[in-house]
Amino acid sequence: MHAYPPMRSKLTNCAETDYQLLLRKHLARNEKARLRMRRKRAELKSRPQDEQIAANARQRRYQAKYRNGKREKIRFTQHQRRLAAYKAIYGPAAFAEYCRALQQRRMNAELRQQAREPYDSDMDDFEEFEDELCSSGDEDSDERESSSSPLP
Repeated sequence: MHAYPPMRSKLTNCAETDYQLLLRKHLARNEKARLRMRRKRAELKSRPQDEQIAANARQRRYQAKYRNGKREKIRFTQHQRRLAAYKAIYGPAAFAEYCRALQQRRMNAELRQQAREPYDSDMDDFEEFEDELCSSGDEDSDERESSSSPLP
């Protein structure tokens, strides 16, 4: 059993008996899915090792994709909630100023990122130049050491 029922907001127009009926259906559906996955996992254990590894990789990819979609949705709803709270607390004029400042911060962050990109590529060029310089310097120093030795 789950610790929490399905979201109540979708059921606000329902009577309490309808809610109980929907909750029972929801729990029955979850139990069916749980049993199906239990059978599927048991069946997978009897499969060859490489097939098990492939199934695990597919499952990890699916879970990551699912979590990422949920994260985006959660971030968006939290952002909307914060904006609504700010507007309710400080009023429309302060909210407009807040939105302008938020937009300015985003634009500045993008500009900083764009300014950083050429520097990163320049650093790559410098590192290549430094590697060439160091490698050519090592050869010269080896030649000098061998030619300056007093032994025949």
